[in-house]
Amino acid sequence: MLKLFGNSGICQGMLEFFSETGIKLALLIVLLLLFFMVFTVLKLISDTILELSLLLFSKGSGG
Repeated sequence: MLKLFGNSGICQGMLEFFSETGIKLALLIVLLLLFFMVFTVLKLISDTILELSLLLFSKGSGG
């Protein structure tokens, strides 16, 4: 990912304000946050599908 920033010229601008270690740490935090958000969305979708299946396919008369 740092090569992508380096090729596009973003890394040089960021290096004027932050150290390379700081940039790597910030990228790690952002990627971990995105990873967590993706799995949270997948869990929310699976819980919704489970609740809908329990609602639609229940054998009770009250729903």
